[in-house]
Amino acid sequence: MNALCHQIQNVRVARAILSLLVAWTAAASLAFSEEAGGSATHTGIEFSGDVRPILAKACFRCHGPDEESREGGFRLDRRDSAVGEADSGERPIVPGRPEKSEVVRRITAEDEAERMPPPESGLSLTAAQIEVIRRWIAVGAPYSEHWSFVPPRRPQLPVVRRAEWVRNPIDRFILARLERERLAPAPEAD
Repeated sequence: MNALCHQIQNVRVARAILSLLVAWTAAASLAFSEEAGGSATHTGIEFSGDVRPILAKACFRCHGPDEESREGGFRLDRRDSAVGEADSGERPIVPGRPEKSEVVRRITAEDEAERMPPPESGLSLTAAQIEVIRRWIAVGAPYSEHWSFVPPRRPQLPVVRRAEWVRNPIDRFILARLERERLAPAPEAD
């Protein structure tokens, strides 16, 4: 009898841990998408996932954080520099106005002497990458911190129809997902 009670207790603990993991994952992904995505959720473009990798590969060598190798008169890894006035007097990025942004003019330049990245760097942007940058600037060029620098914050608890089923806040996330998928919770085990 003691062994049976011990097994039942182990099953309950395992179930509780699994529920916590599922809920934590759901809550973390919800909080992350809200925090990191910002306006990207509405535009389909995320700075950290879509834009930063392009800039890091093709632009940061001359317009990035390394002061020793920086050749351009502005930084593209920092919004304040990217939307401010460059050494040339031009504004690299004019949020909401890709047609006024020097970055767009330079990455689409026909003249090799003006095109960025410069041909001698061996780097180039694809038409799709150029379009990502253009669309990102068009929606305001929102920057976001890397997720590891964003302090976690408690997400708002979702509203659910079967509130009587909820025993703790984590259950709300599980039930909300089930309801969104038009599923019902399994009956409680005996």
